[in-house]
Amino acid sequence: MKKTIVLFFLACAGLVSAQVEIKDQPGNAYFDFLKQACIGKMPSQSALLTMKTLTVPLTFMDTLKKYDWVAIGSYSYTDKQYEDNFAQSLFAEQDRSQYQFGIFRIMADGMRADFSLGKFQVKDAYVTTTTFDRSSATTYDKLKVSGKNTFIQATTYGTPEYLRVVSYKEGVLVIDITISGKITDLKTRFRNVYKAIPKKFDWKI
Repeated sequence: MKKTIVLFFLACAGLVSAQVEIKDQPGNAYFDFLKQACIGKMPSQSALLTMKTLTVPLTFMDTLKKYDWVAIGSYSYTDKQYEDNFAQSLFAEQDRSQYQFGIFRIMADGMRADFSLGKFQVKDAYVTTTTFDRSSATTYDKLKVSGKNTFIQATTYGTPEYLRVVSYKEGVLVIDITISGKITDLKTRFRNVYKAIPKKFDWKI
């Protein structure tokens, strides 16, 4: 049976239609590396929903810029739907399946670049990007602390949105996306989970 695995970026991402392959392709070895790094890292639904908020240091922006971040799963509070995008069962028939893994990278100036690692059946894996210019890209400006919560201020087209950092532990980052994106909003729309991985390909805008 043909399977398609689609991983979603942070909910604040703008919708884009064009994808362009990057110049320096990391190949199938990168696909295998990504798969092994992320399988089994997604918290169970119960653990994800009962997760206690952990304090992160203000130097966490440096951590965000150090690694690439792979979307490994999510929970939609609206649809009450849990997704483990790297469940072991999804790779049972890899040569007959189609994959698309979402990745984001924070550049030195805070700009977020979005990538997708695709693989179709036995064809070679390839990386594409939907980030083409700085004017339309989201920037991660700074961390902001409010009470016991730490937020990432993400700005798109001049409008800031605040992403609540729930936890960062053993390379797994959990982010809450609220309905309004405001610090005072307590209603969560998505709880997104990302895995930190070393940067394995070069890219510049």
